[in-house]
Amino acid sequence: MSSQTKRLFNPFSQVNNPNGTVTRDPFVDNQIPQSLISPVARNLFAGTSIYPLPLTAANANNWNGADRQNVGQNMGDLKVDYVVSSKDNLTVRFSMGETDDITRDAMRVNPTAPGISTSKSGVLSWNHTFSSSILNEARAGVNRTKTTSLTADTGGIGNFAEKLGIPGGNSPGPGLPLLIVSDVNLLDEIWPDAGAFYVMS
Repeated sequence: MSSQTKRLFNPFSQVNNPNGTVTRDPFVDNQIPQSLISPVARNLFAGTSIYPLPLTAANANNWNGADRQNVGQNMGDLKVDYVVSSKDNLTVRFSMGETDDITRDAMRVNPTAPGISTSKSGVLSWNHTFSSSILNEARAGVNRTKTTSLTADTGGIGNFAEKLGIPGGNSPGPGLPLLIVSDVNLLDEIWPDAGAFYVMS
C-alpha cells in the first residue's frame, strides 16, 4: 500500500473529538505494520506456488497466466446382424461413450468444474421382405445422455484453508473458501471524516 496516493489510517487509533469529528493516526510510510496483518493473510500470500509474484510493478492486473484444458473422449459400438430367414433380417446396435473435459485455472487456488458426459444408445431394426417390390423396415431406438459438472480441487491445493489457519475452513471439502475484499473506496463515503483505511480479514 506504500505506493498508494491515498493516505492510510490506523482504525484502532480512532479518537472521537468533542466537536463530533473522528480522527485517526496515519500509518508510517503508508504501510500497515505486520502486527496488524492477520496471520491467515500472511500465510495466504507467503507461498508463491499458490499466489505467484507479480510480473509488473502495477498495483492491479499485474499477473497473467494460461489455463490448461484436457479433453478425452472414448466411444464404442457393437453391432450384430442376424439373418432369420430369406425374408427377415434383424440388426441390433449398441453404442456408448464418455467425454471428460477438465480445465485447470492458471491460478491454482481457483477451482474449476470438470465436465463428464456419458452417452448410451441402442437400436433394434427388423427388415421383412413381402415381395420383390415391397420391403418393410421396423426400427426402435433409445438414447440417453448424462452430463455431470462439479467444482473440484483441480489445482491440487488440498485442505489449504486449514493450512492457512482457518479452523474448519475445509469442512465442506478441499480448497479455499471464497474471500472477498469489497471496494475500499466505499469506506470513504461511509466515514468521510475519518480518512481512508483498509480492512482485510
